[in-house]
Amino acid sequence: MIDDEEKKIVTKNVTKRFELETSKKKRRKELLTPFRKKEDHSFWSLKGVTFDVEPGEAVGVVGLNGSGKSTLLNIVSGIYPQTTGELQINGDTSIISIGAGLKENLSGRDNIDFKLLMMGFTNSQVKEVMPDIIEFSELGDFIDQPVKTYSSGMKSKLGFSIMAHTNPDIMIIDEALSVGDSTFASKSFDKIREFKKQGKTIFFVSHSNNQVKEIADRVLWMHYGELRENGPADVVMPHYIKWQKEFNALPRKKREKYMAQRKKLQRDFSVQDIAEAELREKLEESNPDPKLTESRKARAEFVTKESKKLSKRSNPARLGWVNLFIVIALFFTIGYTAYTSVNNAEAQRIEAKQKKESAKKAKLASEKKASEKKKSEKNATDIITSENPAVGQSQVDSETPAASSDDSGSQLDAGSQENAGNQPDTNSQTDTGNQPDSQTPGDATDVQGTNDVSSDGVN
Repeated sequence: MIDDEEKKIVTKNVTKRFELETSKKKRRKELLTPFRKKEDHSFWSLKGVTFDVEPGEAVGVVGLNGSGKSTLLNIVSGIYPQTTGELQINGDTSIISIGAGLKENLSGRDNIDFKLLMMGFTNSQVKEVMPDIIEFSELGDFIDQPVKTYSSGMKSKLGFSIMAHTNPDIMIIDEALSVGDSTFASKSFDKIREFKKQGKTIFFVSHSNNQVKEIADRVLWMHYGELRENGPADVVMPHYIKWQKEFNALPRKKREKYMAQRKKLQRDFSVQDIAEAELREKLEESNPDPKLTESRKARAEFVTKESKKLSKRSNPARLGWVNLFIVIALFFTIGYTAYTSVNNAEAQRIEAKQKKESAKKAKLASEKKASEKKKSEKNATDIITSENPAVGQSQVDSETPAASSDDSGSQLDAGSQENAGNQPDTNSQTDTGNQPDSQTPGDATDVQGTNDVSSDGVN
């Protein structure tokens, strides 16, 4: 374990492994055959990098695209961890790269507020430093526009302006100034020199050799995951510039072939290579282990043991017997639960249907029984009526009192009319005499004639 508080950054055999994406067909095949040897899809962006940085030192990192410069800086800044190796950072880091940490949907002003609050600033401190950041960024009215509308140069200006006013211990600049305009770049370099005079540690990545020579005290030359050279800027930069010129002078096909070979070495790199590098370090120590120096078998066992240990850290978890059993049991449980639920639901549906049909049949049977009872009662009544009409009639009348009352009333009216027609004339006369005075004149004459006849007869 590294324990060196005098240095700002200390790294030892730092590696970074990335898993390359494969097709769905291959992933499905690997899942269904868990005990077969898994095909390796790894790519080692860093292959055992060791260096340290002193306080107040400006370190430049150079190399071709794909050499691992940005990966190294992201590990140092804590954006993602290393796969193997040891890393110690003594101080607060702040990274600047194109759009690093900026929220695309927020405005520039809101991003300043957000990043400063995340760094532990209070609201009053944010309000105090906000005008200085906006002025330094030279964004003007665009500070209130969403960052997603910014160009890469504007994002770099905003990111550098925020970092320059947060006073970090370790400044990490990842090619952020290479996209800005010359005026802002000059102002930024002045700020970096100011930080350098204050004794702050600066990690600087750029493809501009002039910028690196101007700022860096020491240079790390990264070459396809390896630290090819580490030393003072005036020593390393001439070597790098010379190699760069020779490489660019090669025909295009030769350059592509060389890059393909180097990338293949990065894919073929393994934990065994890391273990062998650790063995070499142990043998180069001032007091190496006698077993390792004298016994070839001990060295082989050391490499095997370290490889297994590193493999557990670098490789993703494999699907073993226990995991496979758990997955199968889980699928069985889910399937059985679903099957039981479907069967229970179907049984409940059938039971409810049967109950509904039984209730319907019971209702129909009850209605049929009532209908048959009513029909039998009517037949019995008809038989009684045919055998004894008087009894039947009285029975019918008793059964329908309201109808009988109506019928009797009608019969009485008819009988009254018949009796009235059969009465003698005297009754008619008497009845006539009882007529009211509102008789018509004709009627009165008839009555008078009738009275005269009656009186004549009497006399």
